[in-house]
Amino acid sequence: MRWFKFHADLINDPALQRLPGDKFKTWINLLCITSKHDGVLPPLADLAFLLRPIGEDKIAALLEEFCEKGLLDSVDGPGASTRYAPRDWASRQYVDVTAAERAKRYRDRQRDVTRDGRNGGVTVTALDQKEKKRTEQTGVTGLIEVTDETALAAWDAYGRQTSGKPYSRNRRGGWCFPTKWPPGHEAEVVHVLMEASR
Repeated sequence: MRWFKFHADLINDPALQRLPGDKFKTWINLLCITSKHDGVLPPLADLAFLLRPIGEDKIAALLEEFCEKGLLDSVDGPGASTRYAPRDWASRQYVDVTAAERAKRYRDRQRDVTRDGRNGGVTVTALDQKEKKRTEQTGVTGLIEVTDETALAAWDAYGRQTSGKPYSRNRRGGWCFPTKWPPGHEAEVVHVLMEASR
């Protein structure tokens, strides 16, 4: 999902605050469209599609009005067509590279936690830490990811019996369990009997 900065000082902008409700709504929609188009509004025909059901003639009039009020600046587009951009868009939408770099370094450090607490040694990932904690709490080691719908339904039934709710799913639609089937499920019993007979 793409986002843009909407500055709180716009509450004190008389040109913006004096707009009627429908024009203010159009202004906000234009900001969203500008964000999706890298700081410049697309050509009028594209705007008419994005702002439907407003027609091209009404959009052109609104763009001119917003320019007169100092909310938009006209910029030269490809092929000598006039394009528009919100005034001071680039300065208001700057990216604090140092903050982004700082956040990236922090995430990298969190991802690369070491057992001895120093840079170096054996790296323990967050998944390893999560599995270790789960092993300590449950005494079960070697979890497997179950994605089979039938097995997941069996685990959900087991979860409802034991805790009153089904198990959640991970991003891939599965979940990690100690075995493919819950304890006491007929498929698990058959599997255990087959393993014992070998």
